[in-house]
Amino acid sequence: MPLSPSSPHPRERLSLFNHSTLGHDVSAAFKASPPIAIDCRTKAIKEDILAPPPSPVDFGFPS
Repeated sequence: MPLSPSSPHPRERLSLFNHSTLGHDVSAAFKASPPIAIDCRTKAIKEDILAPPPSPVDFGFPS
């Protein structure tokens, strides 16, 4: 679907200069979602990351 000559450039569509309420809308969206405690996020990250299995290759050098 080609852009018509009257449609704004993609980078200008969300410009704060052209859309004075955009900043307010974004701010309201962040305020509407409840914050997640940092320790809950950290715990979830630690639980998801597992150590890789040990290598089946013996990298020891003969003496």
